[in-house]
Amino acid sequence: MGAERTFWRSLAVFAAASALLFAAYARLGPDLLRPYVIDAATVAPAARLIQWLDPGSGVRAAGAALAWPGARLSVLNGCDGVDALILLLAAFAAAPLGLRARLSGMALGAALVWSLNQLRLVALYWAFRTRSDWFEALHVVIGPLVLIGAAGLFFVAWTSRGRIGRPPALDGAPA
Repeated sequence: MGAERTFWRSLAVFAAASALLFAAYARLGPDLLRPYVIDAATVAPAARLIQWLDPGSGVRAAGAALAWPGARLSVLNGCDGVDALILLLAAFAAAPLGLRARLSGMALGAALVWSLNQLRLVALYWAFRTRSDWFEALHVVIGPLVLIGAAGLFFVAWTSRGRIGRPPALDGAPA
């Protein structure tokens, strides 16, 4: 298959996989997945991490919120890292990789996105408590850009393994 045809096929698979995953999450997320994705997999570990970093904080998981004496920080759809994860999974679905490399990349990439989102929630908690003027920028711009940028860089690094230092392919031949 020529390089141009491979590109268009990959783009179509990425667009279709992204649309399908976003639609499925939008449909299932608020009711069926929220207790697992947000409450258990996002908020509870973030609360434990904050308690470990700041034992006197009084932070606890309260469903879909980080709560502490006098305040709470709600974690809603979009604050769970799923957007970056969906883009990463769709990119791996579209990449010309073997099954093992594809699934390994998806698993490691998901762990990276989850870990960075946990750090993002810690940063949002810290900004909410100590630097409220930073909260909006961290929440709306910096956090999402870091997650999506890190996912993209991970994808490029993963799919480039073994190709770094090799000359580019000529005439559409595989590299």
